[in-house]
Amino acid sequence: MKVGEYFVSLYPYVAGTGDFKEWEQLSNEECVFCESARSGLQDLFSAGGHTEGGAIAIDRSSVRTIKPGASYTVRVDFTEDASYTVDASGDEIESSPGPNELTATLVVHWDDGSWNIRAAQFDPQT
Repeated sequence: MKVGEYFVSLYPYVAGTGDFKEWEQLSNEECVFCESARSGLQDLFSAGGHTEGGAIAIDRSSVRTIKPGASYTVRVDFTEDASYTVDASGDEIESSPGPNELTATLVVHWDDGSWNIRAAQFDPQT
């Protein structure tokens, strides 16, 4: 399901730019991961920092129907490049060596004419 792949691919853009418009449109208020990620990134940007790198390459995805026409579980296997976080002065404060092979498990819901992410979990691929 393309919306799941898009959501996963959106994170490096948001983390690098602070542009939350698409993230917030896709994130349901019930999504704990979505809110936690947004809050953490907003704190980083408020302090003048941002992340660099972390490009996402989708390896494969699959969909399982929960409720036809309404709810789905989407599994997205992807590879994330190395990334690092810098502070307001441009100094590296955190890094994530890559590449990292991860799996996102998302609960995707069709509601009032648009897709939204109800839940998300990210784990190392096994």
